[in-house]
Formats: sequence, C-alpha cells, structure tokens
Amino acid sequence: MLLLGMLVPFTLVVLKRALAIHAAKAIPFCAISFDCGCGGGAVVICHKLLENGFLMLLSLLLLTVRANRSSLRGHLLKRGLSAGK
Repeated sequence: MLLLGMLVPFTLVVLKRALAIHAAKAIPFCAISFDCGCGGGAVVICHKLLENGFLMLLSLLLLTVRANRSSLRGHLLKRGLSAGK
C-alpha cells in the first residue's frame, strides 16, 4: 500500500508536467524527456509512465492475491504451521 501511496501521486505529477510541456512546446508526447526527480536524470516520459504503471499493477496484484504456492508469505505460513506440529 505504501508503494501505491507514493507512486500514484508521483505519476500524476509527472504526467501533468509532461502534458504542460507538450502543450507549451508542441513536442510529440513520447519525445518529451526531463528530470522527474527519481534519481535517474532526464528520462523519456513514455518509458517512465509505463514503468510506473507496471509497478502499480504489480503492487495491486500483491495486495489482492491471497497467499498461494507462488507467494513467499504462503511458503512461510506453511513452514511455520508444519514446524509447530
């Protein structure tokens, strides 16, 4: 939840700034690049938005999927229960 709480507003601010640059300079949207403050220097906005969208989807998946055989939490719970018997 913490990751989503940080990524969603950050992505919206980056999108807003990219749209403002697009409107002011009439540059094609995917050609816009600027330093968004994420520590990587100037980034291509389309790539950053796709990356953030993918990270948000993964975060939502982690929040909504129950513990199963592919999750670490499921393995730890099963191991803890079998050790207690």
